[in-house]
Amino acid sequence: LMWMYVGLLLSLFALALGCPKCGKATGLDTSLGWNLPIDQADDQSLWKIDEISAFDLDFVRLKGNGYVAQGQELNQRYLHMLPLDRLMYTFRVNGNLSTEGAQPLGGWESPTSLIRGHFIAMYVDASAKHYRATGDKEQLQKAFDMTDIMYQVQQRIGTGYLSAFPSTTFDYLEALEFNKVWSPYYMIHKIMVGLYEMHQLGHPRAFGMIERMAAYHLHRIRRVISDYTIWRWEQILTVEFGGMNEFMYLFYDKTKNLDHLELAQYFDKPSLMGPLSIGKDMLTTLHANTHIPQILGAAMRYKVLGDPMGREITRNFWREIVLQRSYATGGSNGGNGSWDASLEHWGAPTRLSQTLTDNNQEYCTQYNIMMVSRNLFQWTGDAIYSDHYERAYYNGALGNQYPNTPGVMLYYTPLGNGVTKKKGAWAGWGTPFESFWCCYASGIIQWSKMGDSIYFHQDHVLYVNMYVASDLIWDSLGIGLSQTSDLTRVNSTIQIKIVKSRGEFADIRLRIPYWATGHNSVTVNKKPVVGIPVPGSYLSVPGNWKSDDVIDVHFPMSFHLDAIIDDPHRVAVMYGPMVLVGLTSQNASLRIDGDEMEECFSPVSEFKFRILRKCLEFGEEFEFIPLYQTVDQVYTVYFLNKSGQ
Repeated sequence: LMWMYVGLLLSLFALALGCPKCGKATGLDTSLGWNLPIDQADDQSLWKIDEISAFDLDFVRLKGNGYVAQGQELNQRYLHMLPLDRLMYTFRVNGNLSTEGAQPLGGWESPTSLIRGHFIAMYVDASAKHYRATGDKEQLQKAFDMTDIMYQVQQRIGTGYLSAFPSTTFDYLEALEFNKVWSPYYMIHKIMVGLYEMHQLGHPRAFGMIERMAAYHLHRIRRVISDYTIWRWEQILTVEFGGMNEFMYLFYDKTKNLDHLELAQYFDKPSLMGPLSIGKDMLTTLHANTHIPQILGAAMRYKVLGDPMGREITRNFWREIVLQRSYATGGSNGGNGSWDASLEHWGAPTRLSQTLTDNNQEYCTQYNIMMVSRNLFQWTGDAIYSDHYERAYYNGALGNQYPNTPGVMLYYTPLGNGVTKKKGAWAGWGTPFESFWCCYASGIIQWSKMGDSIYFHQDHVLYVNMYVASDLIWDSLGIGLSQTSDLTRVNSTIQIKIVKSRGEFADIRLRIPYWATGHNSVTVNKKPVVGIPVPGSYLSVPGNWKSDDVIDVHFPMSFHLDAIIDDPHRVAVMYGPMVLVGLTSQNASLRIDGDEMEECFSPVSEFKFRILRKCLEFGEEFEFIPLYQTVDQVYTVYFLNKSGQ
């Protein structure tokens, strides 16, 4: 309660200062575990005024038959197989429209689910991103048709309200009858985002639909505060509300309507934002995925209003989660049965070794923390954030789809001893028509935008952040390039070829990953580049680029150990950015010296290695494969290493 008061006072103080861009007042000394000091991220000179821009998905195309491209295609198959009438069943029921004889969906989208509608809204969002990334006009038309039905529902209700459940749900919320609701504003946020994506792609009614939704909910909130005071609203904010603040700041940036700014600020939760703004860690016992989207809202506040408090909240949060509560996978949150952390919640900082179980790392938390790292990179250009993004990409974003089977996805990624994705505490693999968990919704969006953080640009600078096979059109400079690479294959080569150019100058900056500690080399047209490729940095390769110029990059991947933060002897085995898991349920202990790791593993096949008996304290030899490749196997992520090094 104390921090609620402190947070509110800090928020009011910030508002009193006014918003730099709206013209009037509006009411540890540690390391990442991969040998990159945080000191560089504390240097205020790194916070640039001009944000580094991401390329729209329209300008990036995944290619080849690698793991990422195959996952995108599998996601497309799932989007296509879901019938429109079944998707829209609960929306039509809520608008008293004909359900066209369709059967309702099951799981979290069943007609009795308190969270119904969330997957449908995020399906519209995913469809928009998928269209931009692939040009799939069939999927775009389906999303347009779904938006038309939502418009009919909103018109039939007549108040501006739009959802798949009745507005009485908000009566229960405002009466603090939390046993009758789940997270109603979470659904409103997802609907607004989906509609905004439709507006961006030309739907004529989507923008007005958002405006009417915003007006309806602003009226409700004002009434709650008027009738019960601001403290009732603070109690309501304890119920998950997604990224309402993030979206409404974005929407205000487009409309300049102060009502939209007011609505955004109502969702800046003081009990979270206040402590983080002054570097106070109050995250222990909090539900992880409830709060990461709120931090994305603080980041959007900084982007739109220029409010430095939003920036500091984002940075401080990242430090507390990534540096203090994250596993080798780049993910966080404990599971049921883990010490000091319950299901989907964060435990105390630097106490991870007792949290390893069969339902760690909710997929949604990985999806959202990647966006936090993405924001911080765009503000700083610091490779420390790109390295974390890559780690979470390969060990979290990948691996949640069952191979060659559309619509079978994960909720959690088990990180314990002798665990399996096949059967977790309650989730395991889902089903195409009976699950629709929140992580299904995040999953279809993430797989629709796997190319959105490969390249970034700022003036004449191009950042190559991810080594994923893809084509890029840099329209402003008239440059087209094609990247051939696949880190999911051992000893993959990386080549960037200029396929189109009008001779403009461009500084191509290649990220040198933290794990690239071997004999790195970069050549342009077979000539060595001047400069040393230092791990955890960017190598500048400037030039007036011509068609057919070729950049060859060689970062040999190698084995390394990643100790869990509170026990230097409990380690995960990594190969490049990938966490390798042992296909064993035995309580095996390793005896590996870091400098001799290559001598401990014998290749079996592509990205499968056998650990040799000499590097085991006891037990039989077993195989290691990347975590993202596991399907139904029993595996272990962390092992006790008896070497002491």
